[in-house]
Amino acid sequence: MPNSPSPTQYCGHALVIFEGAARIAWHTDPDGAWTPCAVWPGPQARARLAEHLHRGHPLLVVLEGPDVTVPVFQDELDRAPATVRMALLPGPRGIEPANGPSRDVTEARVPFLDWLPAPLRARGTAFLAHSEQLLDRTPLALLPPLLIDEPQHGDRQVRFARRLLPGAVTDPRLGEAIRYLFTKATVTLVQEPGR
Repeated sequence: MPNSPSPTQYCGHALVIFEGAARIAWHTDPDGAWTPCAVWPGPQARARLAEHLHRGHPLLVVLEGPDVTVPVFQDELDRAPATVRMALLPGPRGIEPANGPSRDVTEARVPFLDWLPAPLRARGTAFLAHSEQLLDRTPLALLPPLLIDEPQHGDRQVRFARRLLPGAVTDPRLGEAIRYLFTKATVTLVQEPGR
């Protein structure tokens, strides 16, 4: 059973998913050893996500950044289930199998948005590239704590965000952002023509 926080949370009917390192679930053994035990989403989470989207409920995907890597001790990785080791991609320093216990640090990364359908994955990838360009030309002090994508073709069900200052977006503030993004969209969509 994982004892790390879930990469998902609900705010009303809106589902928020934190893409990146948060998708790795960790477990601590009785002796205190940490082990990556799962990579979100598993089969049940995939089914719940498909149902959520099918019902037309809002989804906000919060992106960390490009090429997010997670430092992992090699012995932690060696204890992980084979499915977890296969799901994690090698980081810049690679994932190499060790002969016996090792405290060498390696890097792993979770495949980017691999749980989304291809068109939504393409939107998320394009938004991430756009946010990187914005960060390259604008001082961080002049940007909001949360960058939000513009909905495509009136599709306001799925939105992407990039958290620039992690500590600045508390749960209450994230809830306010979600209510604004999706409530505003609902109000806009139900307005009568000419009003």
